[in-house]
Amino acid sequence: AEESDVSARRFEAELRARWGDPLGALRVLTPVLPPDRVQSVAALRSLLDQLRTLQTPESKQAQGHILEALADRSPVTQASRLRLEAAQVYSSAGDKAAARRMLGGLAEDRAASASVSSDAAATLVEVLISEGKLDDAEKRLKELRPTVSADEYDALRRRLVLAWVHAGNLTHADSTIAADSSVEGLALSGRIRLYQGDISG
Repeated sequence: AEESDVSARRFEAELRARWGDPLGALRVLTPVLPPDRVQSVAALRSLLDQLRTLQTPESKQAQGHILEALADRSPVTQASRLRLEAAQVYSSAGDKAAARRMLGGLAEDRAASASVSSDAAATLVEVLISEGKLDDAEKRLKELRPTVSADEYDALRRRLVLAWVHAGNLTHADSTIAADSSVEGLALSGRIRLYQGDISG
């Protein structure tokens, strides 16, 4: 703590990460990042590697901030992938606002690859579902259909159907799952019929 150079702060940040203080580690490292892009990226990636071993919400939050900082220091093609990854860890940390901020515009970003845009749109659907914004999620899911595999689309639709069930809208859930003829889809349709009191159905 008595040392003011970058090496000491990097060492302290890595210790804090190992001791279970990921946000403290980030707080120590951020102000002393060198202006040189290569050196700052190396310092951020080193801390990110330390934090990936932790699975706490605080660690996920810190990872999101680091991925966001890396995106700001990376070429456009890499930046879009890093922002998508940041959105995913922010979402798993429960920070839906930060996830949406990272996803904002990413699905329509022409500089992003088709796979990144598609993954960003799918992640946004998951975020909207977890926030209970089911109408918005359904609209986004319909827009997403041409760009994702049938399996991924069906999995997202089933998540949306479960959310409609939890919201108590069984009629809408039933009509949404009706087109899914997979085993999982039919099983979910059966559960909805059971909740509606339609035992024979």
